[in-house]
Formats: sequence, structure tokens, C-alpha cells
Amino acid sequence: MRDGKSPHGYNDGLHGHDFETTTVGERLYNVQLLERFAEHLPTQEIPLSALAEAVAKGNYYWTDRNGDLLGPYDLLQDWDAAEKNSAYVDHVATIKQADLSNPIWRTAEGQVFNGMHRLTRAFLDKAATIKTKIFPSLPDEAIVKS
Repeated sequence: MRDGKSPHGYNDGLHGHDFETTTVGERLYNVQLLERFAEHLPTQEIPLSALAEAVAKGNYYWTDRNGDLLGPYDLLQDWDAAEKNSAYVDHVATIKQADLSNPIWRTAEGQVFNGMHRLTRAFLDKAATIKTKIFPSLPDEAIVKS
């Protein structure tokens, strides 16, 4: 881990499961099950500037091919270099393919817990706004049992 820091909002995708997961606080959630709840939530469009902290330096959500922590800031500070970095190739490809019509998900407290590649794409594109769904609470039914 870079600088020995614990990752902020860290999400490696599968966490050893055969389905996508996301971590919120100390709990691990099944994204597929959360999608069922997201379908019933309204979509809001918010200013991208309201989420600048989520892509700030020191916030890591992924690991690169070398196993090092990686965050949007690392890619956005020099996108041209990021595109050429073989350790970042998976995340660069995902960001390039990100569909901004698909809303990101946030907790009621504002934590982004699904859609960091889309959020990074929006900052890369210098978008004015981004679509979001706010979960007032997260359903216990979606918690991954260990």
C-alpha cells in the first residue's frame, strides 16, 4: 500500500466473490442486489464540483496491476502519462468506456460507493454535472455474509 495508508472508500471489485462488491464503512455489499434498490431511487443531477473531494489526492479506490493503491487523482493529474502507464491500463480502459448516463451511487452522507470510474470520466471530460442516486440507507439484504 502506498504510504502505508488505509484506502479511503477502497473497492477492489470482487473481494474473493464471483459477483461485484462495494465497501461502505465496515460492511461489504453485493452490487447486484443493490441495483434492485437503486432502480426505485430518483436520479438527481448535481454539480460535479460538489464531488471534488472524492477525486482529491489521498483517496484510493482501486489497486493497479502492481498491487499499489490507485485513486482518480493519480490518473487525472497527468492523463497522458496515465494512459501510457502499463500498471493503470485496466482502470484507464474502464474510465474511457464509462457511461455517464448511468448514475453514480452515494450514501445519504455523500460517500460515493459505486461509480468512481464514471466520476473520474466526468472530471476528465470537465463535465458540469453528473447523475447520481442517493441511498437514504443501505439494505441489510445486500450485505455480503462472510
